Amino acid sequence: MGAAIIQAEQARFRIHGSRMLSPPLDLIVEDREFVWIVEQDSRRAEALASMLCGLSRPTAGRLLLFGLDVAQSTTEQLELLRASRIAFAGVGCSLFGELSLHENLEIPLIFRGMPPDLRDLIVSSELQAAGLAGHADSQAGTLPGDLRLLATAVRANAVRPELLIVHSVPPPNPETLAALIAYLTASTRERRTCVVFISSEPPPDRSEWRIAPILVGR
Repeated sequence: MGAAIIQAEQARFRIHGSRMLSPPLDLIVEDREFVWIVEQDSRRAEALASMLCGLSRPTAGRLLLFGLDVAQSTTEQLELLRASRIAFAGVGCSLFGELSLHENLEIPLIFRGMPPDLRDLIVSSELQAAGLAGHADSQAGTLPGDLRLLATAVRANAVRPELLIVHSVPPPNPETLAALIAYLTASTRERRTCVVFISSEPPPDRSEWRIAPILVGR
């Protein structure tokens, strides 16, 4: 096994929109792993995804991301970590409705200073791999919700993160979920990206995924 990407020790986090805290979370995610966490409550799933991305801090216990103690780190340290190593996709991520899907996917690459030709090559390749090439010129606001979920994963993965967190509660329709899983497992395996998928249902095919030994909130 490689180095631990995520290490949670009795970590608890506040549930969005309430004063409630989650049950203690014990979780280790190793380098290059595909890990699936089952959580049926949408608010707990959202709060968990936020914490594992370093967007919020645990209220108790300990959480390390790439060896960095989230509770003890400065805002600037966490921003740098997210910008350089972590990407987030799924429910709660928005696309600019008036822009085309291709233009939406270019945005994070523009922020990273990539030249236009390279941006176009990367985005076109990712859309093709995800089966979305036929929607490249469509306005993002006209796409069905399930396809927008898939598109946010493509956008996040295009920046080549070391850790990709996917929040999918509630899950998309079975066809889109299958396309999302196939895209993630194929594209990230070559790059050796670590993927943590949070969903209300277990994966339809468990061969690629390690199911987290804890069920958050149970």
